Amino acid sequence: MQTRKHDPDAPEELTAALDRIMAAFLRMIADGQGRGEVIPGNPARVSLVVVAALQGIATLVAHRSFPDAAVEGLDEVVHHLVHGLAPR
Repeated sequence: MQTRKHDPDAPEELTAALDRIMAAFLRMIADGQGRGEVIPGNPARVSLVVVAALQGIATLVAHRSFPDAAVEGLDEVVHHLVHGLAPR
């Protein structure tokens, strides 16, 4: 997704949509940090890690690189990712 964004032939709509997705994650992370629900740190960097992880999972699923058992438990994987952001 992000790689395609930098393709010179990528439609402007794709670039705009990806920018909106990143902005939404940034807002969610910053809001969560403000409530003490997300680890402290630069919200842009924390958002990048979350988006990269989700992008990687989506790519693996799309390319059928995940074992079926992992795909069936994908909600648990995302749960661990999100709850791993909680402050300790």
